[in-house]
Amino acid sequence: MAFYLQMANQLLLKQAAKGSNFVISPSSFNVILSTIAEGATGRTLDQLHFFLKSKNIDCLRSKSSRLVALASANATRTNNGGPLLSSVNGVWVDKRFPLKPAFREIVQGIYRAETKEVDFVTKAKQVRYEVNTWAENATNGLIKDLLPPGCLHSDTTLVLANALYFKGTWNHKTCFSFGFEASETMEELGLNLPFKNVGELTKMVDSPLISKKLYVSQIIHKACIEVNEEGTEAAASSAAIMNFACAFSRSPPPTFVADHPFLFMIREEMSGIVLQSSDYTIAFLALSSCEFAGLKISGLRCRFPTVGKLETKRGITKIPVEITMALYLRMANQLLLKQAAKGSNFVISPSSLHTILSTIAEGAAGRTLDQLHFFLKSKNIDCLRSKYSRLVDATQTNTTRGPLLSLVNSVFVDKRFPLKPAFRDIVKGIYSAETKEVDFLTKLKANEVRDEVNTWAENATNGLIKDLLPPGCLDSDTTLVLANGLYFKGTWNHKFDESRTQDRDFYLLNGETVPVPFMTRKPNQKHLFRSFDGFKILKLPYKNGEDKRQFSMYFFLPDERDGLQNLLAKFSSNTRFLEQHLDHFSEEKLADFWIPKFKISFGFEASETMKELGLNLPFMKNVGELTEMVDSHLISKELYVSQIFHKACIEVNEEGTEAAASTATIFGRFASRPQTFVADHPFLFLIREELSRIVFFTGAVLNPLLLA
Repeated sequence: MAFYLQMANQLLLKQAAKGSNFVISPSSFNVILSTIAEGATGRTLDQLHFFLKSKNIDCLRSKSSRLVALASANATRTNNGGPLLSSVNGVWVDKRFPLKPAFREIVQGIYRAETKEVDFVTKAKQVRYEVNTWAENATNGLIKDLLPPGCLHSDTTLVLANALYFKGTWNHKTCFSFGFEASETMEELGLNLPFKNVGELTKMVDSPLISKKLYVSQIIHKACIEVNEEGTEAAASSAAIMNFACAFSRSPPPTFVADHPFLFMIREEMSGIVLQSSDYTIAFLALSSCEFAGLKISGLRCRFPTVGKLETKRGITKIPVEITMALYLRMANQLLLKQAAKGSNFVISPSSLHTILSTIAEGAAGRTLDQLHFFLKSKNIDCLRSKYSRLVDATQTNTTRGPLLSLVNSVFVDKRFPLKPAFRDIVKGIYSAETKEVDFLTKLKANEVRDEVNTWAENATNGLIKDLLPPGCLDSDTTLVLANGLYFKGTWNHKFDESRTQDRDFYLLNGETVPVPFMTRKPNQKHLFRSFDGFKILKLPYKNGEDKRQFSMYFFLPDERDGLQNLLAKFSSNTRFLEQHLDHFSEEKLADFWIPKFKISFGFEASETMKELGLNLPFMKNVGELTEMVDSHLISKELYVSQIFHKACIEVNEEGTEAAASTATIFGRFASRPQTFVADHPFLFLIREELSRIVFFTGAVLNPLLLA
């Protein structure tokens, strides 16, 4: 059910905006996808097993057989007044390409499907009418016009269809129906290989000419339900249309013109670490929406998405996106809701934030540590240390030829409360942090420490991050400040020709345009490019050094000028979205290629956003579980995170990219004070007998001088 719940969530996001109901049948979908799996091989079959949560093809057959058996046994119960359930399948195959004997035996034997040879070349409309009539009859007249006009044509090879019908007793009244083409939603969830010409649907038709060109072009689903005083009647039908990729058809050459709001990110390919991410929405005053961080320059604005580690290459273990990115995707979504109302963009660095939260976890215990592990998707503290060590590895192999990447940490602790030896060893050994004892006791001294931290952050980011800590954030209750600084500078593998840079219109979400300097390269030059339904991805590598690190910048461009909201919805509804779309790039000649140059920055206090996401225990004063940091029994149980300040910035031009981020966590202490009771303002009172708990008098005093 997990896949279909995700699908329902995607549909909800789309239908909610229309105020529409929807209904789908997981059973009908499962039969169709299982039948497709019967004809698949290689990665396509593996991907179908993954999304259908099946270990092998026998597992899928077992599930389908149980549905068939339930529908067959149900016919007997119906005679005794029980619910009616029926499930039937059909296969229509082009007469030029007969089914493979093994596939025919499976669909006829296990799925009990009717099979029929038809003519899609000259009689596609007639076949559509035939399939629709079959679906209508199989659902007792409830599902009409399953296949829309024009969906079948001379390239159609195969149609797989399923129909499900149910009728049972109930006592309520409602009725609605819903239909949609499901392939886009499935691709958004990561099930994409069946819909691509990857040549792995080879076990269906018996033709060497097209068996490796077969792909699923559409999956059309309709469902309806009526609940009334008598009971419930429901039906669903699904049809998978299989086409072959015609060698003679010519698609228009792809283009990539980033002249409307888009997303981007920077990551190191070998480790999968995302340094920064954002979405770019260029604007002047009020504007639009994006999901990931943002920055601004000369009327230009940007934001970042972020990702985690992916697969294994050359012995380097990569962590799936959802392990490291889930919290930061949700955080970015929260920032989007706030910044969109202001017309502002934003940018964040997941790597910088993750380092700070991991360091906090090193000093936590009990429920607070458990909550940090939950939000950081780590099993234990060793897992967090391992992730950070890989980030450090990516920074320690810098050469003069490749991108420059540095990450430094520092700890500023009140001299009255020294660090615990174990915590000091960890931050110095694993996190390579400088530690310094300072004086927060007076306002003057606290301001001096603030200046020191800000100077440190500015130096750590090559001057890009200024004034990380705002005035007044440190005081006599401050015990500890943890800080980090991340800096990146990379040169494009193929630089842009500055002489070709020119002003072009950038289309804002409100329909207005602004002139922006756009960069380009020679016409029809090849680029790493992927196109999906509704958006495109461009990958621009940076020049490598002598080590194995490989940095790239990704641009995510919606097809529609106002399509950013829908693209962001795909990111936020599926934490594995990035993982599923960042591999298998091919070099394509782009007929038109333009991306804007920009320079932007953003800063915010992150604790409120983290608490909104449910990460609240580190910020609570009375929990007393940040006990592993400072060596003082007087305050160790009073320590809490009072604020987390984060700043990030980026500049993209013809030469390459320069970006930086810094995060600082301020730890305060909760000082319990003697309780007082001074009734110098209106109050309530009552008089009661304690044993019987009877209240004899109650009242309120608003002014003790009044007699009546």
